[in-house]
Amino acid sequence: MGRTHRIANCLTLGVLISFVASSIALAGGRESGPNIGANPLLFSFTNRSPRDRVCSAFVGPAFTLCSAFCNGCQNTPRPYCDNLRRSFRQLTRRSSFPCEGRTPTPTSTPTPTRTPATKNCALAAGSYTFTQLAGGTLKPDGLDPFPFPAGGTIVQDVGEPDAECVHETIVPYPGGFSVPTFCIAGVNFTIQVRQSGCGIGRIDSNGGADYTIEELGDTSSPTVCNLPHPDCTEGLDSSAQVNVTVGDGVIDDCPAGTGNAIVSIPVQSTIWADAQGACPDPDDRLDPGDQLIVALPQIFDFSSDATSSDWQDIDPDGCCVAGGGPASNVTPCDPGGDGPLSNRGECLDFTAGTVTLAASGVVPSTGVPIFDTTYTARLPNSVSGPAPLQGVTCASPPEINFAGLRTRCLHDDATSSSIRRAARRARRPW
Repeated sequence: MGRTHRIANCLTLGVLISFVASSIALAGGRESGPNIGANPLLFSFTNRSPRDRVCSAFVGPAFTLCSAFCNGCQNTPRPYCDNLRRSFRQLTRRSSFPCEGRTPTPTSTPTPTRTPATKNCALAAGSYTFTQLAGGTLKPDGLDPFPFPAGGTIVQDVGEPDAECVHETIVPYPGGFSVPTFCIAGVNFTIQVRQSGCGIGRIDSNGGADYTIEELGDTSSPTVCNLPHPDCTEGLDSSAQVNVTVGDGVIDDCPAGTGNAIVSIPVQSTIWADAQGACPDPDDRLDPGDQLIVALPQIFDFSSDATSSDWQDIDPDGCCVAGGGPASNVTPCDPGGDGPLSNRGECLDFTAGTVTLAASGVVPSTGVPIFDTTYTARLPNSVSGPAPLQGVTCASPPEINFAGLRTRCLHDDATSSSIRRAARRARRPW
């Protein structure tokens, strides 16, 4: 899917005008005529028309988008009209403009408030459990995909839907996410993943959301995150800047009776080699004598849509990735690498009670021999519920913007670093 400009809820008017102008250019729109001109927003502010009255329930950027569409797109579809519609939906959660025959709910503030659903949504509020089934796969960089163990769970408190059947969800902590300890086939490493905080998500029960996830890592971020990586040395630390973007401007394709799902959960991942060579480690813990490979905090971003992960020089200094990647641009940031890794889930089926979640991410690592790496996973799940709401909240949610970009600055943990250095000094061949 192509990457497009995305509108954020806090756009100023000047930025919004630039956005629409660039959207027209991207779509190849070179319109002419007395009404719309090259930029529909210039018309809407200099020549107020009767059609603007149908947009009077909106203010700020929402009014501007509504006016641009109703003056320029209602009777004569143009290439940029789909971009206006997508931006309007992200900003207001309304799938149509008022000039298309539906009357919007008036608002008094540029930031839309959640409006209770006025139509029947496919999902009731309550507590739901996603249970991972057999058939899941995990592919770390450089290895063939291998089976991911069944039995893991994600528990979510699913709130009441808004007017577009979008539900906010909360993953409680503790007890909201579990994964059996498992073995990385081929290298004899044990992986343990433990939830480290509450999670948040969304479910669109009418299937009209855009939950594509792109995750880009930069191992050296001296300006944005104050995390320089001198000489791009492999194994120096497990810090990185990670840009996570939700949405690519194309609504996810979910048929009737299905919906979209996205959820982000913070975890602590530990990878080690058992001293006796067992895999997974039968006592399910890192003991003295075991070889620690890497221990690091992560945020798992699951989606029923497409996901991808890659390394790039986001904070330009010539250092993209210190390790195996794979990356589209390899250090010193020359194109030609074999990234990204990607995967795709399947829509939440309310009749069958199933959903397949995909996750792709970057892993800044000091682990020998791959160091900075990427992974992708595809996990089929059964869905049960609703049970009564648990009434949980999430005071410190993971960093995620469900309608655009969020930058994460992952700092190397000093304690884990000292353990890793000691482990490397005592490292034996494997």
